[in-house]
Formats: sequence, C-alpha cells, structure tokens
Amino acid sequence: MSDDDNESDEHEPVDISDPWSKLQPVLAGHDPKADGYKISDVVSVFPVRNTERNLWELHVHEVNTVTFDADAFVTTADLGMYINGVLEGLEQGVAEQRGELDDDPRPTGPGGGKEFQ
Repeated sequence: MSDDDNESDEHEPVDISDPWSKLQPVLAGHDPKADGYKISDVVSVFPVRNTERNLWELHVHEVNTVTFDADAFVTTADLGMYINGVLEGLEQGVAEQRGELDDDPRPTGPGGGKEFQ
C-alpha cells in the first residue's frame, strides 16, 4: 500500500459535488502528519505549526500570500469562496499595476522631459 493510499483512508471521502471538499481536513483542524494540501497547480495551503489555533497559510505560486483561521469558515464552500476572493484580489492588483505602468503619465522625450543620451 502506498503513502497516497494511506492518506485517502485517513480523511473524509471527496464529495465530487463540492469542488472544495478536499479542504475538509483544513476545516477539521491540524493533521499532524500533513505537510499541506495542493488545491490547484498554483495554490496550496499549509498548517501553521506551534499554535493552538487552526491557522493555515495560503500559498500562491509557492509564495505565502495570506494566513487565515480555518475555524472562521463553516463549510468548505465558504473557505473556497474566501480563497477565490484572495486570488481575484491578487489578479486585480496585478492588472492595476500593469495598467499604471502602461499609462505612465510622466512625460518623456522632446519637450516633455529629460531624455537619456
């Protein structure tokens, strides 16, 4: 039996009608053997160690983006909506930064500012 088989036996079965059901162990509390859960290709959650609270780190592209208390969410769908909100906020922030860089109001060139020679 492989390690993957052991993991699936220890947790609730995945409910395919709830795409966020794989987050059930997060809501249930820290799994002492868990190193984290991969939600998608770019999103993972990892337990915060050495705390009495049910704290988790949300990593996007392997960067810790936000820490959340899983006890604040009643269902996996609630937690999934929160994660989607964080991702949408990140996407919006990136889009705004790109827009600001594209529409840079600072003048350049002849008659409009300094030009490097």
